[in-house]
Amino acid sequence: MYRGNVETRNRVSHVARRHFDLRHGRCHWEAVSHALQLPLLQCLDSFDAEHAQIRPRRLPEHSPWALDDLAALKSFTERHFRGQMTVDDWVLAGKYMNIVHSDCIAKMWALSALQMTPQLYARISEFRQAGLLWPTICAKAEVGALPDVLRFAYSSTSHDKVQKTRRPKAQFRISKHQHWTESEDKHLVALLERFG
Repeated sequence: MYRGNVETRNRVSHVARRHFDLRHGRCHWEAVSHALQLPLLQCLDSFDAEHAQIRPRRLPEHSPWALDDLAALKSFTERHFRGQMTVDDWVLAGKYMNIVHSDCIAKMWALSALQMTPQLYARISEFRQAGLLWPTICAKAEVGALPDVLRFAYSSTSHDKVQKTRRPKAQFRISKHQHWTESEDKHLVALLERFG
């Protein structure tokens, strides 16, 4: 990708230090890119955390992440790396998040492994209405996800969106070669629509 020279590294590191957000624990990289008039990925590639005296955070998969950190990581990887990501791409994502890149990989894997089905969404909604906290919801939902991952997946999904993920009715058509009666066909389609 981009290999910046020493001057670019110094400029990026200096501007990154000025745009470091203590509340979020990371730089505002879009502002750094805009200030230097350099592409965002070039800024990240040229950035030297030691030179900028910014230490990356260590957030292992087991430790909870803030929802805005999860949203920022997901948005960054989707915006810049639509396909398979290389180790170098993950290093850039780690710099963007100011989190060790291996922690970013683990958290994104956990996010992508969780499938929000209509049934799961409904169960979580019931648990939330009952006033349960996220650790309890995770235990009751039995999905094997950490509370922050489940909370992010739930909060970034709407009821309408999760209903659209259901299989279309065309996939539930029963073959005429199966010798079902018309009432059995209707009953099977109804069951498939209800239980997926």
